[in-house]
Amino acid sequence: VTPVYLFIFIEQPLRLLYTWGVGLVTFLILNLLQRYLILYGRKRLAIGILLGVVVKLSLDTFLMPNLPVELFSTVIGTIVPGLIANDFYRQGIVKTSLSLIFVTMVVWLTNILIKSIMVI
Repeated sequence: VTPVYLFIFIEQPLRLLYTWGVGLVTFLILNLLQRYLILYGRKRLAIGILLGVVVKLSLDTFLMPNLPVELFSTVIGTIVPGLIANDFYRQGIVKTSLSLIFVTMVVWLTNILIKSIMVI
C-alpha cells in the first residue's frame, strides 16, 4: 500500500522525504513507548498509526508555518507514516527505506510501461 501512495507523489520529492521523516519520528517514539508498554502485533500497528497522525499534526502545526512556501509540503496520507514506522520496526530502517524506494520505482516503471502500451 505504501509504495503506491508514494508513487502518486513521486514528482514531489520533498513531500516524500517529509513523509519518510514523520515515519522515522513515529518509529523512534514507538520504540520509546515500547520500553514502558507491552506492544506487539496489531496493538503496535494501531499505536503506530495513531502516533503517526499525532506526529504529522504536531509537525504541521509547529514546523510548516515557519517554512517558505516553496518548501511547503505535507505528509502523504494520514496512515502512511504509521505504516512506515511499523515496517521500520519489523525490517529495520535501511531495509524498509531501500524496499520502499525499489518498489515505488517498480510501480513507476510499470505505470510508464502501461501508458506506452495503451498508446500503441
